[in-house]
Amino acid sequence: TYPESPEAPQATYMQGFCRYLQGDIEAALQICRAFVETYPNSPWTPEVLFWLGEHAYNQGDYPKAQSTFMDIVARFPQNELVDDALFWTGNALLQQDSFLEAFTLYGRLAKEAPESVLLLETRFAQGEALSELGEFSRAILAYEEVIKTAPDHPLADRARGRLGDCLFTLGATEAGRYQEAMDAYQALYKRP
Repeated sequence: TYPESPEAPQATYMQGFCRYLQGDIEAALQICRAFVETYPNSPWTPEVLFWLGEHAYNQGDYPKAQSTFMDIVARFPQNELVDDALFWTGNALLQQDSFLEAFTLYGRLAKEAPESVLLLETRFAQGEALSELGEFSRAILAYEEVIKTAPDHPLADRARGRLGDCLFTLGATEAGRYQEAMDAYQALYKRP
């Protein structure tokens, strides 16, 4: 009724979120897409875009998720969701087998947001991208950083396993790596 009122953007966003919580996903998507068109510079726009990106990612539409998350980065570079948007863009790139692009984007996140709560996950994801690129020695460094940074975090156990996998793969050309792989697997085995 009052689209020019200062409360209208938040009310519209909340209306879309309510539709989503009611299970009416299509109505929620329609409201959120219209929101972005109607209020392109609202303080709520990054949040709406992030939800749209998450939805696209969860539906397997990785190109759409990638472009939506990067829209947040491009249009709202100072917003608190930028590191999340970079991280999920990297994940969308991994899903599209764009491993080098994903690695580069994760590096950007680590450089631009070194205090991000996603840094541990980012380093692990860098290891995954490097493994897919066949850069096992570099992947080992990423996994070792995860283990060193947070040795008791569940992600460190995944890193221990992936570290062993990388070492095992390198064993085909460097036989001494097989022992290192066994040591890595043993370290994981000894974890509670």
